[in-house]
Amino acid sequence: MYDPFKSQFTFFSPSIEKLIGYSAAEALNLPLSTFLKPDSMQHVKTALDYMLHEWQGELTNAPHWTAEIDLIHRDGQIVQAEIVTSFVRDEEGQLMVLGVARDITARKQTEIELRLARQQAESANRAKSAFLANVSHELRTPLHAVLGFAQLMSRDDNLTATQHEYLAIINRNSEHLLHLINEVLDLAKIESGRYTYTPNPLDVRRLLADLHALFSPQAEAKQLQLIVTCEEQVPPMIVSDEPRFAIF
Repeated sequence: MYDPFKSQFTFFSPSIEKLIGYSAAEALNLPLSTFLKPDSMQHVKTALDYMLHEWQGELTNAPHWTAEIDLIHRDGQIVQAEIVTSFVRDEEGQLMVLGVARDITARKQTEIELRLARQQAESANRAKSAFLANVSHELRTPLHAVLGFAQLMSRDDNLTATQHEYLAIINRNSEHLLHLINEVLDLAKIESGRYTYTPNPLDVRRLLADLHALFSPQAEAKQLQLIVTCEEQVPPMIVSDEPRFAIF
């Protein structure tokens, strides 16, 4: 309990000793500035002056004032505290400030640690995105060269059917790898909230046929038979973001 007109305390709970190191009896004989850092003292004084001189109406009906302040412990350490104050009247009708304080030092330290951890995570994520962008560029450049030369070679009229088939495999696998690289970049965009969805018609059966053509050689190399079927009730077309839906 604090008398704002005499600038002195009139009552302390015994629990104050745990908070600032002074017993209730000791604290009653000390000025407010003993317990507060200068900036917190100014903050409290400004709020108190406003309420006493500017507030319109009965102060006991005013809303509670809540603030975070820095208390000075008896041993000199800083205790971060949250205070909630309100105006009341004592038995003689004198206006007093009733305040309740609690130690939030541990909470504030946790908040700092969480903020630092978040900043470190965001920094690491930005570094990862930059790395992925750089690596994808280094991979896509030779891939585009492979695709370009494969397309040029496919125009040669002297190629056999088998050679055309091999070139088609080169094209499909190169396109597959290119899509995989783009998907890695899309993952980075999703994490950063920059991913965009672009719906377009997608031919389901063509997708399955391309899938079969891509992986059949790998299955045959292991003496396996890859069979791809599509039920009749599956619609011929669906709406999807094809580059993200297709796996190649």
